[in-house]
Amino acid sequence: IFRQMEPLSAIIVAFTDYCQKIATTSAEKLHQIRTSIKETDGPELAVLANALPSIHQCIDVPSKKVAGVGLKAYHRIKSAFRLFVRAISSSDQPLVLFLDDLQWADPLSLDLIESLITDRENKSLLFIGSYRDNEVNDMHQLTVQLHSIESKHVSIKKIKVGNLSKEYVNELISDAIQTSPRLTHSLTNAVYRKTSGNIFFVLEFLKSICNEGFLYFSLKFNQWEWNIPLIESKNTSANAVDLMLCKMKQFPEDVQSALKLFSCLGTDCEECILSLITSGDGIDEFGCTDMMSSLEFSIEEGLLDYSDSIYKFVHDQIQIAAYSLIPETDKEKYHLWIGNQLWANESALSEKAIFVTVGQLNKGKMLITEEHQTIELIRLNLQAGEKSMSLGAFAPASFYLEAGISLVGSFSWKEQYDLHLRLYESYAEAKYCTGEFEEINKVVNEILANAKCLDDKLGAYFTLVTTLNAQSKTQESTKVGLDILSSLGEPMPVHLDMKATGIIELKKTKHILEGKTDDEILTLKALGNNHKIAAMRLMYGLALGCFFDRRDIYVWLISKMVQISISDGICKESAFAFATFSALMATVDVILDVNSASRIGKLSLRLLQILQAEEYTAGIYGAVYFFTQTRVDHFCKSLEPMN
Repeated sequence: IFRQMEPLSAIIVAFTDYCQKIATTSAEKLHQIRTSIKETDGPELAVLANALPSIHQCIDVPSKKVAGVGLKAYHRIKSAFRLFVRAISSSDQPLVLFLDDLQWADPLSLDLIESLITDRENKSLLFIGSYRDNEVNDMHQLTVQLHSIESKHVSIKKIKVGNLSKEYVNELISDAIQTSPRLTHSLTNAVYRKTSGNIFFVLEFLKSICNEGFLYFSLKFNQWEWNIPLIESKNTSANAVDLMLCKMKQFPEDVQSALKLFSCLGTDCEECILSLITSGDGIDEFGCTDMMSSLEFSIEEGLLDYSDSIYKFVHDQIQIAAYSLIPETDKEKYHLWIGNQLWANESALSEKAIFVTVGQLNKGKMLITEEHQTIELIRLNLQAGEKSMSLGAFAPASFYLEAGISLVGSFSWKEQYDLHLRLYESYAEAKYCTGEFEEINKVVNEILANAKCLDDKLGAYFTLVTTLNAQSKTQESTKVGLDILSSLGEPMPVHLDMKATGIIELKKTKHILEGKTDDEILTLKALGNNHKIAAMRLMYGLALGCFFDRRDIYVWLISKMVQISISDGICKESAFAFATFSALMATVDVILDVNSASRIGKLSLRLLQILQAEEYTAGIYGAVYFFTQTRVDHFCKSLEPMN
């Protein structure tokens, strides 16, 4: 619950551990893995590094801004992880991925798990997941994901793990105290009556009766002995939380205080984050004299574990118990103090720590009274939301952006114009990605009612057009889009015979291209006019919607995009425009010229690399290899690049 809003949290923990282990392996094996990753992941390495920073420990990834947010980022991340897992698993060295507590996994992690499991190109991955079925109903995201996996004919072996039988409890006790199982039945019967075989209860109950002297080692007889009447008289808690509460309340006050603070961070926390929290002033107000020593004491008592610079509660019920020690009226105070401690060290915060910081401050926001602190928290939520969108994690993005919007509501648009605009624009896109179309209309209307100029309205218009396309409302999206194009200085001629207009534009564009050499096209200047750039982006979105329903407008849009690229300069959408125009030249009779089409198609592939327009790869490859190159070469030659 504490970590659900951290995008990809379930997956990143597992692969971070893997990268750390690989980084310390032999030089030969490290070189082999690096080579495999480079060959397999290739251009998607930057996308992978954006989601999994620990990959830098295994391989040098060039610093590069990753293009695309929303659905584009989502699909690229899934692809990058698929390629990564293919690279690090083989028939000689299969990969086993185990994730615990899937009932708490964030939606993106679950979707990514499905993507990895259903990858038919990878036969060397074994996935093992565990979850509590009493916390998962038919509507739970995990249940939906499991049904989706099964529908793709992937074999799933389900193993229900229940309480231990009395026989197994006897074996456990016998092994623990090194006593013949024939002699431990009386102790086993008493323990089993108190715990019903729940392994967590069994272990904690054994510890408690040992600490209280009901189970002890007799030096006189050199054997373990136990007092059944005293064990039977011992009260036991009905649940794990009460059991751990009783245990914690016996600890020194400073240890209890440390556990309370640590529990506010969830089930685990990196040591570097803890050091930032404990480095400032004010921790003594919470009863902590030496946080790290108290955590070491908790490790010795079996409540915490420490591995790979991460402190972790050995069981989530222990975290819940520790958190329940804090009075309800004080919890906001704890969270706000932790958030402020982290934010005071802003320059030292990692991307992961940003999510921890904003999560803590959001939980303590009701105690924030200073206006400048509220504004900073709004900015933090916006930052976390935008980062989540770049990872394709739409549920966390919506959560953070909603939090930001609720806070910015105390200011007017005039007072905090930029924050309002960025929050609402990002929120509209997040809602588009989750398919909440009715909510989008409300958000778009809010932006259009308050934006100062056309430029500030463009983001909302883009989302609106895309949303209408997604709902197959092509007529509405086309009308809105063409009106905006007209405002941007690119009006579409209004003629009764749009088909004839399209033919004229096709011939005109073909003539322009015939007058340009390959070098002239590849060295075209970058498009610098912001309105032209916006028009190109909008034309791309409209073209996707018009391809099936309004071919006449589609032809005009693609022709116009190529013309703008030649006359004003190129942008990422130009690569798509050249690719799709090559497909038109290869299939439309009035400009049919397969050789010229092949030339323009190949140029579009070059532009794809030059412009680093990876987010348009699918559309460009589809146009060139499916429509164009199959007219000049055997279709088999198109299969490999399409794969």
